[in-house]
Amino acid sequence: MIVTSAAKLAWEKSIRAIVTALTLTLFAATSHAEPATPTPQEIAAFKAHNENIVARSPRADGVFVVQGDGTIKHVQSGMVCTANFTNVNFWHAEVFDDGEGLDVGCDYGRNGADGKWISKLTIFAVKSPEGATLDNVFAHYKQEVERTYPAAVAMAPALQMNSKMVYRAQGYTVAVDGGSRHEELIVGLTNGWTIEVRASYPHAGIVIKDANDKTDLKNQLFDIESPYLSFMAAVTSLEEAARSAGPSQPSTLGLPQNH
Repeated sequence: MIVTSAAKLAWEKSIRAIVTALTLTLFAATSHAEPATPTPQEIAAFKAHNENIVARSPRADGVFVVQGDGTIKHVQSGMVCTANFTNVNFWHAEVFDDGEGLDVGCDYGRNGADGKWISKLTIFAVKSPEGATLDNVFAHYKQEVERTYPAAVAMAPALQMNSKMVYRAQGYTVAVDGGSRHEELIVGLTNGWTIEVRASYPHAGIVIKDANDKTDLKNQLFDIESPYLSFMAAVTSLEEAARSAGPSQPSTLGLPQNH
């Protein structure tokens, strides 16, 4: 096919119009995506919900405490988990050891209309072994994902953080129930603790099914963004806790357990 200059110009203009329309749609849906400062009533509701979750979580006593603003603090490390995300709610306080609090997680999720989960986000904090490096810890967690999903296809992370934080990240496409979903892995080492964020959600990018469904667009955006927001919040809170506590002793533990 021979494309004339006029036809090519018209085609380029139509593509630009489509891109502009999609950009404006996403902007309109997400420009106010971050909620305003919660009202006292909303804070009280988050706090009550999260206290109930922690109270019902095995071995969480003495490991997690819900603070006045609804955030969930890990006592042993000082890591603070966000009270609630735009796209997912707090589901579980997880303690993987015998209550020592050295291998834990804050688990969030969102269910679909059928009651089955469609998006999950978990922030793990594990006491790092002596001599651990970011590269070998990251390799450990990559192997864990790949053992769980042997047919997983590695891909670029969904986002890149433009910050001074040192981290590693990997995206995956995994086959599920005749379709696929995205898995995101983010790992960092901070003041003797390994922070691992695992997220599972439908798409690595924004898929516009209904331009008028602002809730779906907002959820998709924050499915991608919340894992990185949670990682930055966890690292920041660990750094603040370390500054308050002073020098710490190195751990003599082995490699982190599988999650």
